[in-house]
Amino acid sequence: MARVRIALVHSFYSSRWPSGENVVVESQAQALRDAGHEVLLLGRHTDDLQVQPGYGARAATRVMTGRGGDPTRYLQAFAPDVVHVHNLFPNIGTQWLEQWPGPVVATVHNFRSMCANGLLFRDGQVCTECPDGDPWAALRHSCYRGSRLATLPLAVKNSRGIVGDAVLSRADRIVVLLAGVASILERYGLDLTRTRVIPHFVSDVTPAVAPTPTTQAWVVVGRLTPEKGVASLVSEWPPGVRLDVVGEGSEATKLTADGVQLLGNMDRDELRRRLPSYTGLILPSVCLESALPQTAMEALEAGVPIVARSGSLAAMDLKDTGAAVLWDDHGPIAPMLDRVRHGGASMRARARAVYETNYMPAAWIESLISCYHEVITS
Repeated sequence: MARVRIALVHSFYSSRWPSGENVVVESQAQALRDAGHEVLLLGRHTDDLQVQPGYGARAATRVMTGRGGDPTRYLQAFAPDVVHVHNLFPNIGTQWLEQWPGPVVATVHNFRSMCANGLLFRDGQVCTECPDGDPWAALRHSCYRGSRLATLPLAVKNSRGIVGDAVLSRADRIVVLLAGVASILERYGLDLTRTRVIPHFVSDVTPAVAPTPTTQAWVVVGRLTPEKGVASLVSEWPPGVRLDVVGEGSEATKLTADGVQLLGNMDRDELRRRLPSYTGLILPSVCLESALPQTAMEALEAGVPIVARSGSLAAMDLKDTGAAVLWDDHGPIAPMLDRVRHGGASMRARARAVYETNYMPAAWIESLISCYHEVITS
């Protein structure tokens, strides 16, 4: 595979708001380097910038106008074969894209091109008011961090519609992490001929898949916020069945039930060490989800089956692969837990097989480099 010079452009979110995107971008950069490609990661970090006087006003102006945070001189000095944009909000502008002469690939990590909070989720349910033709709904509902002032720049930007999004309109190829995301983008006007479905990966660290779990326990991992659905999961959790909850957030105080243990945030390496011991991983998200969570891929790598709440794009994707069983809010979760228990070694082997087919680093490298070559040679 020919060596490629790749510039990754990413605005790193604040550490106050834990972001899987930050982790994904750094791991992808390293994986590309390990595969022999030359990589420049051009990042601007909110943690560094937000302490500067006037940062909030500059960031808001940048989002609304696209001016500022221009990486062009760094790109020119590096002379990449392809520029891969991950996230520009809120620290990198968009106007430079109009003038950049080389190929551009963009990854859609969330729905921020059409939704101020990036989730298409509000007040406990999926919300598409803005892309459906009312772009100022976000402002009325204070959708970004509960603040109309903070929401205003995003509402202005998104008032142009998805076809007016500076990144998506410029990109020669658009990488989505789930097939369902491409369908949503198409619904609101995106040309699907430019999209490629390339899910992320996780490294292979489990020596061998255990045919049976070493504990009769389940685990759920994620932000303890409404869209992740952990509070509603706990409210209907079967009494006496152990559920370990890994994560922190505003709903932590609601998570009290027989058998439920709050473990707080956990080091990623420690979590991966523990995963093989669990009977299964629970994915209770009530939002659409624009990507399969890292933890879900890590569970599959460890041969741990998944029980996912139906309705999310991630759950649909997992169901199609046979790596998960689904439950919905119209019935109890207990029968799904029993199904996984009874599946035993065969279900754990299936989980591992899905990982090997879909989420190994080599498969990701091959798909992404193929995408790069499409735009480089066109």
